[in-house]
Order: sequence, then structure tokens, then C-alpha cells
Amino acid sequence: MNHLFRISLSGLLCLFAGCQQQVTAPLKAPRESVTGYVTLNGKPVQKAAIVFVNHSVSPVMKVRAEISQGMFLVPKGVGPGVGVNNVQIQPVVRDLEEFEALRREKPRKNISPVVVSIPATYQRESAFQVEVSEFPQNNDFEFHLTSK
Repeated sequence: MNHLFRISLSGLLCLFAGCQQQVTAPLKAPRESVTGYVTLNGKPVQKAAIVFVNHSVSPVMKVRAEISQGMFLVPKGVGPGVGVNNVQIQPVVRDLEEFEALRREKPRKNISPVVVSIPATYQRESAFQVEVSEFPQNNDFEFHLTSK
């Protein structure tokens, strides 16, 4: 019994030693500020969210910011990581008070809780990719969406 236990323990130790992986992605990327402009069918996006996803670090770094009147600004301290970032443009839901006010104004009309409908294509990580650079490089990006 004791001999069987030693063999099993040795086998497990060898298995665990062989399963170790080297992490090649840095644990933390420097952050930078980003600014930009987002349009849908040529008009500024009234209200939405932009998400930057950096897969070159471990764990993956995600940064979300508000788009208002087509513009967004993310300060350096909370900005996306330097390097390639996948970008998503996501719809946001109206505040409850705003939604209720619209329903009272137009009681017979079907009111969407979403402020701006963003096509599904742009809500996925692969919609856009940008290279975020360290200062003094300019990180000003434009994203032109179409609903067709």
C-alpha cells in the first residue's frame, strides 16, 4: 500500500510539473489617455459606451467610457493599456426617470429603453482595432458606424 502511494504521488508531481506554463504577456501595461469621435450613419452618436480591450496583458485589460454627443475622453490614469486594443461600441439604457417621462409624453408609442441602437457588428471585440501609443503620440480615434 505504501509503495503504491509513493508511485501515485510521484506520478502526480511529474504531471503538475509538466503542466506549468510560462506567462509571456506582461502583467500590467502602461495606461494612456484616449479621445475620439463616433458617428452612426454620418451623425454623432448621442449616447453610448466605448470599450477598449487589451489582450496583450494578463489578465486582459478592459476600459469602458461614455460617448456623449459623439465624443469620448478617457484620462491617462484609467485609460486603456498601451498596445493593440479591440474596440466595442455598446448601447446604453436610458435612466428610469427619462424612460418614464418619455412614456408619459407618448403613452401610445412603443418607447425603447436603449438611447441609440448600435448594430451588433460593432458590439463585438473584432469590430475595430486601434494601437494605443505612449505619450507624446496622439491617441485620437474616429469610428464611423453604419446601420446597413
